[in-house]
Amino acid sequence: VLHRTYTYLLQGSRRQLVRHQFSSRLQEDQPNSGIYIHPKRTNLHSCPSTMWIWLLLGIFIPAVIGISILLPHYTSNRVRYYACFVCYAINTSFICYILMPLFLLRPKSLANLKILSKYGQHVSEVIGITWMVRNKRILEKQNVAMILSNHQSSLDILGTMHLVAMDETGLVEVIAKKELFRTPLGHALWMCGSTFIDRSNPESSMAALRMSSKTLRRRKAKLWVYPEGTRNEAWGTMLPFKKGAFICAIEAQVPIIPVVFSPYYYINKSNKNFDKGTSILSVLEEVPTEGLQMKDVNDLTKRVYDLMLAEFEKLKEEVEREL
Repeated sequence: VLHRTYTYLLQGSRRQLVRHQFSSRLQEDQPNSGIYIHPKRTNLHSCPSTMWIWLLLGIFIPAVIGISILLPHYTSNRVRYYACFVCYAINTSFICYILMPLFLLRPKSLANLKILSKYGQHVSEVIGITWMVRNKRILEKQNVAMILSNHQSSLDILGTMHLVAMDETGLVEVIAKKELFRTPLGHALWMCGSTFIDRSNPESSMAALRMSSKTLRRRKAKLWVYPEGTRNEAWGTMLPFKKGAFICAIEAQVPIIPVVFSPYYYINKSNKNFDKGTSILSVLEEVPTEGLQMKDVNDLTKRVYDLMLAEFEKLKEEVEREL
């Protein structure tokens, strides 16, 4: 809304200015042409886009944010289901735009993600998600690593932000799909140094992933990748892993830290139900890649997948007791 309104205001002001300049020249060059131009049509200050819209924005934006915060507390399951996702989108977008001027002071810096993550944690609180992190110490032992996690929902980014905000030992770069760049969150992630890949072009995706992984040691950073390649919305399952992240981990000789998201037992898409609940982020012991070669990619992929699937099954059984 902010982006489109700002664009509209600029275009409206330019149109009014051009119209005013044209009418002034026309009256100077052809004073007796018989063409009558109404003075209000050439008055730039009378344009509603320069006064009323800014006034409405001052009322509209706080109202939308306030409503989006209050709606998730509505008792109707169906209303709350949609309200939570609307609240997530609006509040995340608002936080991204508010922080954008700050990010401009150090564009493309991974340190910006720390700031975004600390503010992004409040969105989870508003929609009723509590994140429980297990084995946080494992994440803090390594400054340089590749973090691999399962991907179930667009809400996973909130869990990522929560973990990034808690990790005080290093910086994190997130690998995201290029479609996300069309959103305010995508703009903010780009300013936070994230890399966007085109999933329809495996060669360019692999090149971008390689470039990010090879500079991890120099930047003393971690790289967050979703190896499934896309969201898996099926309950209680994990998709097969793509091999790109494992190839890059072997080439860069950096350890892999698996992070498993528990199933979102409190969200039911078919019944349109979104209750308050707790999601578990389980950090597993790091998997070393030192000394491994390209011939070991398949074994490494299977090993990490089996570890994460076993943990996912445990978390699934644990959260099913909450149903």
